[in-house]
Amino acid sequence: MAPTFQQQLSCEIVIHQAKNVEEFMTMNKSSYKSKGNLFLRCYLSAGNNKKIQLDTNEIPSTSDNPSWNESFSLDCSGTQESINALQTSSVVFELRWRSSTGNTILGLGGSKLVGRAELPWQSVMEAPGMEIEKWFVMNPKKSSRLDGVKPPSVKIGMRVRLPIAMEMKKKNSRNEKIRDVKYECACHRHSGGCNFCEGYDVLALVAAFEAL
Repeated sequence: MAPTFQQQLSCEIVIHQAKNVEEFMTMNKSSYKSKGNLFLRCYLSAGNNKKIQLDTNEIPSTSDNPSWNESFSLDCSGTQESINALQTSSVVFELRWRSSTGNTILGLGGSKLVGRAELPWQSVMEAPGMEIEKWFVMNPKKSSRLDGVKPPSVKIGMRVRLPIAMEMKKKNSRNEKIRDVKYECACHRHSGGCNFCEGYDVLALVAAFEAL
């Protein structure tokens, strides 16, 4: 049987810091009445209408210069067709706020969306060196938009690497065939251990991305 050609891909996402947060939240104080924390949530396509969710650590929303300086890296593999499909999707970033007085046991500790931005994979892959770093404006909901008030922005970096395609022979046994579809997580969180991959199927790049 003809061998299957696999393409390897590695990616790194770096979450630096936020700005224009304090004024925005002060002007929308009806939505943020209590003390709370900020965090950035990332959504990555996992194919078949599935998404993988990654959250940074939470930091006080009252910080003068909210900074995370967290990075996530991933190594995965898939067919060239799956990488082509990846380029049609986007990484979604959400700046979120969670009340520090909420009771998560009673289900009152949910987070609120502050603003949202998207980064198309194709933009990164077509950038010089397949690397982008810039301030992303976190577009708020219409109800939170105020004239003359700048929405929050988050400085984010993303880098993609595409090593030489590797040839992977198809395996014969049933268990080995299953492993052709599912891959182990290659998650590296550089400011703490990984706790994002539990509960998710780690798919081949046919399903776009595994986890960071």
